[in-house]
Parts: sequence; structure tokens; C-alpha cells
Amino acid sequence: MIQEKIRGMGYEVFLGLVAIIIVLTFIYNLIIGNLFLSLLSMGIAVFGCYYLFKYILEEEEPLELMQGEELLLRTLDRGVVLFPRKKGKFFGKEGHRDLCLYLTSKRILARRRGEIVLDIPVDSIQNFREEKKWRSNYLRVTFLEKEKGRDVLLFVGNTKLWMEKLEGFIKPGEDEFLGDAGKVKELI
Repeated sequence: MIQEKIRGMGYEVFLGLVAIIIVLTFIYNLIIGNLFLSLLSMGIAVFGCYYLFKYILEEEEPLELMQGEELLLRTLDRGVVLFPRKKGKFFGKEGHRDLCLYLTSKRILARRRGEIVLDIPVDSIQNFREEKKWRSNYLRVTFLEKEKGRDVLLFVGNTKLWMEKLEGFIKPGEDEFLGDAGKVKELI
């Protein structure tokens, strides 16, 4: 596994990083007086910064949109999708982490490294609401899939902004049958 990572970054880059670690270790050793601690801390710092910058500068594949579809919102790569086993339950769930979540004019998408994990057409959404569990706000979206009601929990970051955009497509908590029954009741 380590050899694959070294091959992936290139031997020249790896040897350059090791040389930087050795130089910084001796400089840091002069400050704190502990060679092992300075070697460990400089190794973690240099390789951690390398992977952080590599992650930040990595270009993302463009999202393929359908004809007439418009991208409205996008999360960073920290999005989470949870599929509860039973409708409304939180424990005993299947989930995916470190996703990009997209809201387009036609669907909600969750993607990780080019693979689509979730694809919900906006017209199949029945309801959505903001919920708070364990100090995290998430968006619970109830939708129809193969004529069965399902729900999914989306950790999108700014749930208020997502709810504002979704309200343009569907009003949360509205039920057409009950709305029609209310109109009939008013007429009587």
C-alpha cells in the first residue's frame, strides 16, 4: 500500500519530501532538543501538507447535465447521504461519506469520484424538512421510488439555502389530497 502511494506521487517527489523532512528535522531539533519528536512532527507536517494540497488542487470531473438542466447548488466534498432502513428511522442505516451533492433544476445528485451514488428526480420529491440530530443539521427528503415512499438524509452544510431552492419545486408538508379536501370543505 505504501509502495503504491510512493509510485503514485513519483519517486522524485517522494525523495524531495524526505530531503525537506531531514532539513526541517535538524532545524526543529535545535529548537526543541528532541530528535525523534522533531523527525515525527516534520514527517507528519510535510506529508500531510502534500496530501492536503494535492486534494485541494485535484480537478473534479465536470458534472454531466441533461438537456435543459441547470446547476443550482453544490456542496464541497464533505457531503453525507444516509439511507435509513425503515422510513423515518435514523439508526441502522446505510450511508456514504465524502460526497459532492448537487441540486439541479431536475434532480438531486450525490457523486463520489465520478460514481453517482444518489439520483433523485425533483418531481418525485414528496416532502422535505430540516432536522437536527447530534449537533448536525441535515435535510430529510421523502421521495417516490418505484411507487414506494423512501426517505434519505442529506448532510449538505447550509440546509436553509437548500430548502429555499427546493421550495421553488415543491412546498414542504403539502399533501394534494388534504389540500383538495380542504377546498371541498370550504365549498360545503
